[in-house]
Amino acid sequence: MKKILFFLLIAGCSLLALNISGQSSVEQLEAQLNTAPESDKANIYNQLAQLYFNTDLNKSLESANSALSSAKTSQNVSDEATAHINLGLANSKLAQYEEAITNFQASLAIHETHSSETGIGYNYIQIGLCYGQLKKSATAMSYFDKAFLVYDGLNDSKGMSHALVSVGEEHFTNGDYKKAIAVYKKAITYDEKTNDKLAMAHTYNMIGSSYSNFGNYELAKSTLVKALALAQESNQSVLTNNIQRNLDVVEGNLRSYQESKSEFQKTEEAKKEEKIQDLEVRSSQLEEKTSDFLSKIATLDEENKIIALLAKVNEDALKQEKMLKEQKAQELELQKKESLIKEAASRAEIEKKNAITIGLIFGLIFLAAIAFLILNRYQQKRKANLQLARQNQEITEQKEEISSQKERLEEQKSQLERTNRQITDSIDYAKRIQNALLSSRIKISTLLPESFILFRPKAVVSGDFYWIKEKNGSILFAAADCTGHGIPGAFMSIVSNNVLNDITAQQATTNPGEILKMASDQIIERLQDKEAQVVESSDGTKIEWEVKDGMDIALCSLKKDSLQLQYAGAHNPLYLIRDGELTEYRGDRLFIGNTTESTVFKTHDISLKKGDMLYVFSDGFADQRGGPENKKFYYQPFQDMLLEIHKKSMEEQQTHLDKVLADWMGNHEQIDDVIIFGVRI
Repeated sequence: MKKILFFLLIAGCSLLALNISGQSSVEQLEAQLNTAPESDKANIYNQLAQLYFNTDLNKSLESANSALSSAKTSQNVSDEATAHINLGLANSKLAQYEEAITNFQASLAIHETHSSETGIGYNYIQIGLCYGQLKKSATAMSYFDKAFLVYDGLNDSKGMSHALVSVGEEHFTNGDYKKAIAVYKKAITYDEKTNDKLAMAHTYNMIGSSYSNFGNYELAKSTLVKALALAQESNQSVLTNNIQRNLDVVEGNLRSYQESKSEFQKTEEAKKEEKIQDLEVRSSQLEEKTSDFLSKIATLDEENKIIALLAKVNEDALKQEKMLKEQKAQELELQKKESLIKEAASRAEIEKKNAITIGLIFGLIFLAAIAFLILNRYQQKRKANLQLARQNQEITEQKEEISSQKERLEEQKSQLERTNRQITDSIDYAKRIQNALLSSRIKISTLLPESFILFRPKAVVSGDFYWIKEKNGSILFAAADCTGHGIPGAFMSIVSNNVLNDITAQQATTNPGEILKMASDQIIERLQDKEAQVVESSDGTKIEWEVKDGMDIALCSLKKDSLQLQYAGAHNPLYLIRDGELTEYRGDRLFIGNTTESTVFKTHDISLKKGDMLYVFSDGFADQRGGPENKKFYYQPFQDMLLEIHKKSMEEQQTHLDKVLADWMGNHEQIDDVIIFGVRI
């Protein structure tokens, strides 16, 4: 039976599209390096590393190293983490797994410092894959387990499925197909939650391959048929062809197995029937006294019946042969010695008696053998009955244990459902609180009649928020991105919103730079101790730790009567579109909540005119992954889109941006909160 050849998909099909347009993109990025400020070079080098990944690994490594150097110079931790990942991917593809592990661990440390759970989970999986290539299965498994726990904490079904599939592939590589199947099936449950048909097709393909590898062709076939239907439904031609080839091999093996089994059974049955018929013919020639014996063995199975018949036939054949020899001897004796008829008759009588005695002895031996066989059979049956009784008792106990465990699981399930409802109700209430703190749309429309806000939280509650106030004839408005998203981000947004409200209520200034400095000082005062805390890790070492929460923000102060605008930012920029041209005002590369007493935020003074379009936003839209290659949207396409739609009405712009984001994400998960605040002068 030939062994199935498995076809595992790799990322080549997706990278092919990148190669087609890669050359022109490389030339554009290299041209930008000549004029780009140092703070932007790390991002450009990272993009070059990704473009070179499938065409020239040496240039990919060189670009990633340049990105790392620039990121460290400009103190951009985001680009630094990305550079480490690009180095890890390139080294892994070059089979330099030890170096790749070092790269991913460096990226992991950055994500852990900034509590980026998604980045932590991603790096855990990449490190585990490298250890798997180094045949360190236990270490690889431990990292996959860590990744699963991270994604479980985020309630990220796609991430949990990815972690479980990695565990299954490790079991598959080690030849432990049953464990691989169990883990793959668990991954399927998470794919079903997100209705990720493509992921399910991949995983069912691996389950079918595992079944085939240990010879269960029936289950392999049914599973691969299911995988094929999902792949066809997802319009994935490469995966569809891969699954079809696996299915063809399995069906061939299944046919060969069935044909081989049928011929063997026919041959064995013919041989057994021929032996039985031959023995029955020979046994019919024995003396009538064997009839009792035949009736006794009639109830035996075929194999024991054959053994008993052979023994009886051989025994009777020997007896007949001996008797024939004696009769011939008697006839010769009678012919030669007619005169000694009486004496010969006497000797014949004696010999006859001897023969009878011998027959009786053989008969007794035969009966003793039969008795031994019957007794032995009885003992074996009694032993089997005792063993069966013990097994039945064990099965009964196991059923009782299973029933008890099922009851406990049902109780735990009910408890989890109650807990989940409580958590969900709490989160919904938190959402209502957060919405109450945000400025109402009526207030925004009153202060800025021609404006729109696209606000799409990643979770129920958001770490991004918009803010607007009127003070001393100026309209202050902002788009802010707080540390984290979900519940942690929402807490930070509430703290940051209150800080801005307190400053504008207590201070006379409307200068954005001054407001940002005061906001940073207050967040540091509210969230951090004066001195760093020293905590003890699990291995006993002392670690100095301090809170580094805060926000990125773009803050504007607009005087509508004089059309004068002041802007200051922490990372988040301001876009101004006038007469079809976009001007970008960049914020300081500082973080609200991580500044010193000497820190100063630059305030940009900008003269406006009627028809100007202003945009402030977080990084959620540009960083969202999607499209056919699952890559970031990036800022250049974002700017081009704003130039395309800036003359439309506010409602049309908001609808257009929302639709483009939804189409770009497709079946992919939203990775961050999104906010865009647009204002027309």
